[in-house]
Amino acid sequence: MTGRAVAEGLAALIRRHFLFTLMLGAGIGIRVLFVVAYYPAFWFPDTLGYVYNAAKIQQNPIHGPLYPAFLHVISWTGGDVWIAVAQHALIIGLSCALYAVLVRRALPPWLAALACFPLVLGGQEIVLEQFMLSDTLFTVLTIASVLLMIGTERPRAAVYAAAGLFLGLAALDRTAALALAGVGLVVALVRRVGWRPAAAFAVAAIVPIVANSVFLKPARWTDYDLRIDSTRYLYSRLAQFADCSKLVLTPQERTFCPPDPLNNRPDRGDHYLWSPWLQHRPASDNAVISDFNKQVLVHQWPQYLRLIASDTARFLVPGRTMGPGTACLSRVWYAPRSIHAAPESDACEPLLAQRTGFGSGERTDGTGAHPSMRVFLSLYSHHMNVPVVVNGLCLLLVVAALVRRRGSPLVAESALAAAVALSAIVVSMAIMYDPRYGIPVAVLFTVAGAMAAHALAGQVSRRADSSTSEQNRVPAPAVAAALKESE
Repeated sequence: MTGRAVAEGLAALIRRHFLFTLMLGAGIGIRVLFVVAYYPAFWFPDTLGYVYNAAKIQQNPIHGPLYPAFLHVISWTGGDVWIAVAQHALIIGLSCALYAVLVRRALPPWLAALACFPLVLGGQEIVLEQFMLSDTLFTVLTIASVLLMIGTERPRAAVYAAAGLFLGLAALDRTAALALAGVGLVVALVRRVGWRPAAAFAVAAIVPIVANSVFLKPARWTDYDLRIDSTRYLYSRLAQFADCSKLVLTPQERTFCPPDPLNNRPDRGDHYLWSPWLQHRPASDNAVISDFNKQVLVHQWPQYLRLIASDTARFLVPGRTMGPGTACLSRVWYAPRSIHAAPESDACEPLLAQRTGFGSGERTDGTGAHPSMRVFLSLYSHHMNVPVVVNGLCLLLVVAALVRRRGSPLVAESALAAAVALSAIVVSMAIMYDPRYGIPVAVLFTVAGAMAAHALAGQVSRRADSSTSEQNRVPAPAVAAALKESE
């Protein structure tokens, strides 16, 4: 093949996929600007725990071992910036894989490109990649698992095993992945993919969790326990509305009644989790905390469900208000216009890692030679995001497609993507509200909507073609009569 033929083939490929190529180039360029303007990386209070785990300074039963292992592998570079670069690169590669799968499933290139927008160009997504947090790894594993399950019409056991393994690994990164694995298994059974793929998926999802319990914990490579983090996280959530006057509590359980009046409690779901009032309680109190949680769930379960539904709606319906504490937390996931040397853990903006190497601390670095670039990136992160109303509309499209084209494989796969995205948010809201929990799965809403819309459009076009052919068809008796008359 000559060089000219290669060039012509490449040009034709770019023309066919022009919109995605343009988006991909812009996404790479924006990420380069982020790395330069916010060198070396963003820090969050949780980052310190991940770094300590990665350096084997201390064990942390709350944070899963996967992201510290990821940090440990990259630590040989000697700089936090390479962690941010690796995370940006992972999302760019995932974006290309997602686009390829959608085009392979016969979506028009322009529609497939638009479906990838939250992942390629989403402002908050790029900000999250700049953080030394487990969210990017969770995004990659979760979406890769969904891609495997929607990438082919014929389910195969090996493919479903890989999908289950990815979600099992994601559970060692964030506990919510366990629920997503359950959702994936239920959808597989409803779709009747066969017992081999379903069994392979279930077994593979369990393997990483069993390996952590059987091999890693006894070897003291990790102290992670899927059960430990849920008790105190759940307590902090329930403490927002727990009314001890309505609960049947032992004297020991009553000591966990929130110290603030019922009508004047902090609106942030993680307030009590990190407050000294709870953190100073020893681990031996977890059993009592669990009993307190059970009392709240038994006597005040309607309020709990309303709280979950209300916070889930924030990701689907526009115009939802939030309190000052939650609004502060929301501002952390936007790029700041300027960097302030303020190391408070509750600062309403991202912090910068020091420029002295991997795992150096969580203080901000007040220097910066790119103020105008930071202003542009701050505006970008605020305005280049898919509105939450689009998530809601995509869900409606999936429901409409299920009603009108229930038997279509494309519709079943759109339902899978939507179910995983919605479940990830609902499970997270059951433990704590944080705006960042909707960012990793935002692209699954647009993917589900695009697939459902394409399935519905295909039905409409077929009906139009059918009606046209009916109009153009001349009845046989009329043809016979015309021929006889002409004779």
